[in-house]
Amino acid sequence: MSYHSSTKTTPFMAVYGRDLPPMLRYDDVPTPNANLDELLKDRDGILNELKENLKSAQNRMSKSANKHRRDVVLEIDD
Repeated sequence: MSYHSSTKTTPFMAVYGRDLPPMLRYDDVPTPNANLDELLKDRDGILNELKENLKSAQNRMSKSANKHRRDVVLEIDD
């Protein structure tokens, strides 16, 4: 969960006025409803894909930002 620096809250809290509900993993817990079982498995797949995409985007942004960084050693009176 990320906090916005100017609002000092999460975007979800700013819009809905409450904390984000937890996204629990379904795993393979048996359920009597076959449709629900399929929907939950699909949701878990989508959540995993989103996490991978976010991690990939974060790595790209870090790599891009690090291109412009350099080590600087300063002496007194520089």
